[in-house]
Amino acid sequence: MNQLKRSGATWVVMSLMLGGIGCAGSRAEAQSASSMPAGAPEQEPAAPEKRELSAGDLGPSAADGSPIPAASSSADAPAPASPQKPMRDIEARFRIETENVKAAIGKLHGLVEASGGYVVQESISTDQFTAPGAELTLRVPARGVEQFFAQLEALGTVRARNVESKDVGKEYFDAETRLSTLEQSKKRYDELLGQARTVEETMAVEARLEDVRQRIESLKGELRWLKDRAAQATVHVSLFSPESVESPYEEPEATFYPGLRMSYARNVGGSYGASDFVGPGLSIRFSRHFSIDVEGLPSVNRGYGGEDFDLFLATLGGEIYSEFLGGGKRQFLNPYLGARAGYARFLGLDQVAVGAVLGLEVYKTPIFTLDLETRSYLLFSSSDEAHALIQPGLSFNVAF
Repeated sequence: MNQLKRSGATWVVMSLMLGGIGCAGSRAEAQSASSMPAGAPEQEPAAPEKRELSAGDLGPSAADGSPIPAASSSADAPAPASPQKPMRDIEARFRIETENVKAAIGKLHGLVEASGGYVVQESISTDQFTAPGAELTLRVPARGVEQFFAQLEALGTVRARNVESKDVGKEYFDAETRLSTLEQSKKRYDELLGQARTVEETMAVEARLEDVRQRIESLKGELRWLKDRAAQATVHVSLFSPESVESPYEEPEATFYPGLRMSYARNVGGSYGASDFVGPGLSIRFSRHFSIDVEGLPSVNRGYGGEDFDLFLATLGGEIYSEFLGGGKRQFLNPYLGARAGYARFLGLDQVAVGAVLGLEVYKTPIFTLDLETRSYLLFSSSDEAHALIQPGLSFNVAF
């Protein structure tokens, strides 16, 4: 570094000395010419002396260390003209539903080829467990891209469309201006390199010249990229089919719902008078619309009656939800109505049981249900008078 500083100082001193000598020589020549007799032959001018590069010839450095060449006239560096046509970078995304994805892909390839574009990337899904689909990235000429969009939308039902257009004209013009300036700098450094006389001078000029070359190549690459983005629109297309494919992993579904019942029954009317029964029962429910119940209830008044239960019921029936009160879609408190019929043995007598159900599904999950209901039966036989039975109860069923 000290050597370069000493060399720079030497260049400055020598330049001043050469300038002074040049001025003195000019004055001497003028005096000699005035004192020269008429008709005397003119002397050949002396050949110009080569001078060493001064620090000023290399020019100052910018704040970032990049070289700034010596100033040149504005006529030597004309500014590039601004682009006449607008330059736009167009990028679009489409989601299209189609009945036949494979056929739509073939048509899309035909559209791209006819427009003069090409396919950048293509991904097709034909997995047996998922719906067919495809993802494509296309480059098509920006001129006439709206017509291509219209043809693309004719492939099916457009579910999503997004088109972005970015003006890159100013960015392109600015890059051209910077490139023109750097090319003028390179030309100046090439001239300085031809004037270098020492190794130090040559290395200093070549270092700055290499930096200018790299920046020129970088700007040329940026211009090529911007020009390509403006000439070709980028289009992302997603094709999918509405048809669903059954998954091999299905959620388990319960076949039926076994459960327990606990109920209280009270006889009303007939010659038997009021009598009460309490006891457990078994329930098998296949759906809300069909179930089978078996119950045996001892009499509260008389107790267990020997061989049989005092009241035995084997019934089947079903229920429906109230559409005006939720249709059974809630997890809590779903009301329903139903009907039941079956066999009844009442205090040792065989009878027919026909009844209605008013119930409330208190709570349900895919695993279990809890119901609170009241059943009203009419019990009758050919040898005995009819009588009624009121039976509130609680049932608990689990999925199986």
